[in-house]
Amino acid sequence: MADAGAGLETQGRSEEPESTNAARASPHEQVMESLKKVAQVDHTEDPPPDEALKLFFTARRLAQEDRWGSIAAFPLSSTDLTWVIRAVHFSEDFADCSEEVVLPLRPDESITMARHEDLRRELRVKGLFYALLDADGSVVLYELQPAQLQSFPDQRPLHDPAYVEPKILASMAKEAFEEGGATKDAKKSKGRKRKKDETKT
Repeated sequence: MADAGAGLETQGRSEEPESTNAARASPHEQVMESLKKVAQVDHTEDPPPDEALKLFFTARRLAQEDRWGSIAAFPLSSTDLTWVIRAVHFSEDFADCSEEVVLPLRPDESITMARHEDLRRELRVKGLFYALLDADGSVVLYELQPAQLQSFPDQRPLHDPAYVEPKILASMAKEAFEEGGATKDAKKSKGRKRKKDETKT
């Protein structure tokens, strides 16, 4: 009986350190564990605690939407202190998709247009998504793309006139002018004929 009791006591002691270690996980480790459940972390080292928290809330927000997938977090090559998320973004009809980059930002963080352009060139993308985090962990996504001054004809709305080359416009204007002149000459000849007919009568 004594041996059995000692065995139970030993078994209880062997299980205690494992549960204690789980309870002693730091907040950073807990955030990283949650982050890795919703995104792949493409780096040998973990992001700093502040970056990890921003990445987790942003990745969780993207994972809740059907149009986002293949979410991964990685540091910028220019600085290991700034991490971003790369993910696949589908169009509304799911007919097309593109790889986009999302930069998490706290409300107290700001970014200049010069910095935006630097990031765009570094990441080799046309535009960037910004994830603005609130104090309660909610995330609002903003997309910043360069203005498309001239879109393709089949992509323009009905109120946007199609682009016509200047040469074609000049030719059309010339034809319209000539047709207008011919119409005036025809009206003048008809008017003269009427006057002659009235004189005869």
